[in-house]
Amino acid sequence: MLPDAGKAGKTHARASAPDHGYYAAVRDRKNSKRAALSEARKIVRQACHILADLGDDALARLLEAFMAE
Repeated sequence: MLPDAGKAGKTHARASAPDHGYYAAVRDRKNSKRAALSEARKIVRQACHILADLGDDALARLLEAFMAE
């Protein structure tokens, strides 16, 4: 998993986070580390679906922009 995905998952510990309810439920059942990991996996899974919907062309344009820098 991406290293920063765990940090992103940990941000859901804040009560103002959009998906705090899920984080709190997992934290109550397991622990805060597992809750952050579960949130991170959800974020990565959502990102994969978004990239798949955008198609290969979107990734190619992103790579071209990155290589031009």
